[in-house]
Amino acid sequence: MTREELEHIIRASADVTDQYEFMIIGSQSILGSIPNPDAVFTVSAEADIYPLQKPELAEKIEGAIGEGSRFLPGAARTPLCRAGAGAGPRRHHAHG
Repeated sequence: MTREELEHIIRASADVTDQYEFMIIGSQSILGSIPNPDAVFTVSAEADIYPLQKPELAEKIEGAIGEGSRFLPGAARTPLCRAGAGAGPRRHHAHG
């Protein structure tokens, strides 16, 4: 996943939840501080995300743009959104 694809997921999550601060968890969190990491860090096609102030809305994100949805952030690849919690969060803001 590229930073642009992650930003698209963040914007879509903001549209779904009316929230604008999100936690990105796991390997994709590196894209917040390193926009163009080595290719080994961009292999994953999934992003773990939840709203910072209302983590209970994670299920709403999952249902709208998660696996099995028709959400297609990029033409070349189809990154998925997995809403949930885990270790290593980074704070991201959606601007759209």
